[in-house]
Amino acid sequence: GATDEGVHHLRSAPARARSVTVVDRRQETGLRVLFVAFEWRAIGGIEAYNRHLAQSLVRAGCDVRLWGVVNDRPVGVGPLEALPLAPRWRPAKSFYHRINWRRLLSARLTREGAGCELLVLGHVGLLLDGWAAKMHYWVWGYGQEVWTDLEESTVRALEGADLVGTISAFTEARLRERVARGRIAVVNVPVDTERFQPGGGPSTTDTERPGVVLTVGRLQVGRDKGHRA
Repeated sequence: GATDEGVHHLRSAPARARSVTVVDRRQETGLRVLFVAFEWRAIGGIEAYNRHLAQSLVRAGCDVRLWGVVNDRPVGVGPLEALPLAPRWRPAKSFYHRINWRRLLSARLTREGAGCELLVLGHVGLLLDGWAAKMHYWVWGYGQEVWTDLEESTVRALEGADLVGTISAFTEARLRERVARGRIAVVNVPVDTERFQPGGGPSTTDTERPGVVLTVGRLQVGRDKGHRA
């Protein structure tokens, strides 16, 4: 996972000419990272993945700030606190969610994003027309949102990313069918090895059931989560 294999960062170089390399997680990079997710919360697949990724960046020595587009209250993410961008007042929140969040996010990035060296977008839906080209950015193609046809503006933004991350070879292959250029890499879903450790083998002695397959995704025809059912 991201914790064991290290995280990517940008070497010092002018503008878009910077290259991306892999650094060991123990190296102090000091890279200023702004990580934007739709929502920071404790449950949900992409939410858990983003939390692990943010914490891996911190362990790699990056200076990480978190923004939550639909959060209306601060949220703790490991040692960090995510800044909520959504209003709390109900009528304003409804207008924000339906119409206004893209414009306000773009304006806030223009005002406050210039100080960061890397923008991490936790969902492909956060790509904003014309803005991402102003800085180095990663974006995550998590699942179904990149399996179907993509708008031309989204394809251009994905091709311009320093890294397009996916969680499985299945999603990577589907994405490569749609994105001709760009760096696409699989960063598998991590496992907290302090809490979960491999056992010594199957716990059952039933000779008719020599092993058990455990999946944390959905195995259901017509509603797949990257598995072929």
